[in-house]
Amino acid sequence: MSVYGLYDLDLWHCPKHYPNLELMKIYNYHYTKGDKVLMVRPGDDTGRFNKVIYFKENSVFLIPKNVNVYGKNKEIYGYGFTKMYFPLDEKYHNVPPLYNLYDLFNEKFNRSNYTLMKNNSFIRFENKDFSDFKKDCKHIFIADHNFCYLPEADLFRKEYKDYKFNYLRRLEIRDKETFYKFRGFNDNRKYFINFRFDEDFLLENYNKYITLNWSVRYENETEEHQLMRLAALVLFYKSQNQYPDIKQIDLSKDTFIKDILFWGYNFNQLSFKDFYEGNKKVIGRLNTTSSDVRLLLKTNPKEFKSSDIDFSKIL
Repeated sequence: MSVYGLYDLDLWHCPKHYPNLELMKIYNYHYTKGDKVLMVRPGDDTGRFNKVIYFKENSVFLIPKNVNVYGKNKEIYGYGFTKMYFPLDEKYHNVPPLYNLYDLFNEKFNRSNYTLMKNNSFIRFENKDFSDFKKDCKHIFIADHNFCYLPEADLFRKEYKDYKFNYLRRLEIRDKETFYKFRGFNDNRKYFINFRFDEDFLLENYNKYITLNWSVRYENETEEHQLMRLAALVLFYKSQNQYPDIKQIDLSKDTFIKDILFWGYNFNQLSFKDFYEGNKKVIGRLNTTSSDVRLLLKTNPKEFKSSDIDFSKIL
């Protein structure tokens, strides 16, 4: 009998926790064969296992220095290591996941979501892994990154339009054609938009379908241009009496950017300049920006008209 250790790096070292589809498949395969399979915890002695399999889905977080994923009895898998998914060995492909692996650790999950996942379908479309698909379920959980850009993903979404799709990874849309392919599948999903668009697109979609990313740097775009884009977006949302749905990919250390976002997330109708009146540090930074940025940040949201801005150039 062999002894296998399964180490879910995301479970122990990331803030968001989801059961790992591949580790549950590996667990079921070896458990059925009569092997001993254990979940490895941080600090456990890995030398007692015939093999330790590490899985890392999140590509952003760094592996702790005290976790050594390399060695003769160790294997690594997952998008988090390579930023692309390499399938497991073929012997695991048609083996369904077994949630027993995670049942002892379900305090790390949202319990209602964990139960919902167990009772429904969990797939990785990129690998055509439908081993956990249940026809009589109502939800399909998607493990893939950027599902929208996988071949035939839109056709799959249409074929199973009566199911609720639950994406474990953020959907980032990089072009309008893909956006309109996926928009409006009755799942109340907002898509993370990362492409230029005009005023008509913003007016049509801002309140229901899109989350905006100001921090991407478009081609030939300066830092001042980015600030202008951010200021215009905040003014637009405030003029609509809405909190701006604007997210950052990189958590900028620029306090002026944070000041603009803070102004946007306060439900008031003051201009940025009036909101921070008396704060010499903020106003001092405002006075060093370009005239176009200053003009926007001195504008009262009640007086802002989206038709006054050429959104096709700044968004």
